[in-house]
Amino acid sequence: MTDPHDSLFQLLDKQASSQDLSASEQQELDQLMKDPEVQKLAAQHAEIREGIVAQGRANLRASMAQWEQASQQTTPGARVIPFRTIGMALVAAAAAVALLFLLIRPSDQGPSRELMAELSQPYPNVLMPMERGESSSSLIQRGFEAYENGDFAAALSLFSQTDSLSSDLDFYRANAHLGLGQWQEAEALFSTVAQSSSRFGQQAEWYQAMALWHQGRYDEATTMIEQIANTPDHEMHKRAKRWGKGGKG
Repeated sequence: MTDPHDSLFQLLDKQASSQDLSASEQQELDQLMKDPEVQKLAAQHAEIREGIVAQGRANLRASMAQWEQASQQTTPGARVIPFRTIGMALVAAAAAVALLFLLIRPSDQGPSRELMAELSQPYPNVLMPMERGESSSSLIQRGFEAYENGDFAAALSLFSQTDSLSSDLDFYRANAHLGLGQWQEAEALFSTVAQSSSRFGQQAEWYQAMALWHQGRYDEATTMIEQIANTPDHEMHKRAKRWGKGGKG
């Protein structure tokens, strides 16, 4: 399984290399950077990256200086350069490139950002499915209509205006927060639903893990996902197994 911090480091490296982040990537990075511990990791990562680059440049400059000095000491016009000096320059360059590659290489194991985005998609509306062309009269119906249309802000607003204390509706409130990238709010609600008698209790466990992951709380998320993966009759068992395989199979 990949280092859980790889997702953070990949985003930081992409940003540092002047590549544009997508809207979802920027949102994920902004959310992660709200955590003081993640900020410390990001600062350390930047220092390591800058140190490797600086050291690589210093080694190259030193090697090139030796190269030039050696060439000037040869017979004029011959420009014979000792093999050892060339080798030193090549080794220094290779070492700098290798270290930088090890730091910024993309992860080839575990869940990718694309897979995490897919597995974190809000749960479909099975509580109050809307028929095409059906008029919505109640706040809850209008909320689910907005939910199905991907307007999670409107859905959350409409759900919040109802007097319903249903844990099933809380599950969809949490999903609306999830759709808006409001990971902390989503995680808190999913946790409440998971401990309730809601029909969506097991689904809430999965989405709570997703919300934890997006907050950078990787160990907690991984523990929950592995528990689900080891429970064959769990509603979200297949998703958890897919997560563990990095989307393969």
